[in-house]
Amino acid sequence: MLREAIYYTRFSLALAKWARQGLAARPRELVSRTLSEREGNFLGLVKAALFDNSASPYQPLLRYAGCEFGDLEKMVRGDGVEGALDQLVKAGVYLTHDEFKGKAPVERAGRQLGMVDASALGNPRYKGVIETSSSG
Repeated sequence: MLREAIYYTRFSLALAKWARQGLAARPRELVSRTLSEREGNFLGLVKAALFDNSASPYQPLLRYAGCEFGDLEKMVRGDGVEGALDQLVKAGVYLTHDEFKGKAPVERAGRQLGMVDASALGNPRYKGVIETSSSG
């Protein structure tokens, strides 16, 4: 009961803070700038969350696929974010639902790569206050 009270109090305070911020002054420019910086933002996030995070469950998958950060950078610069993600999936760099939920070990081509620790799946750059999860 106390845990739920703390959660909903934090949620309410965060929602109120967000509502006070108001809208972006120039939303079209913000969207245009964000889209133009998309590849760099993606690479920065992946470097911090996957390559520089030794706890990331994606590290063994990237090693198994023979993908280092420079390789991913070339893929993104050459084929865009979606093209690079397609290549990673084809190379086995993904988690199934059961692997993601920690219900099954990560396995590729008969090789066991271990169980996923859900705490290692978060974005290290995000310092939010609202946390949710679902069974689906």
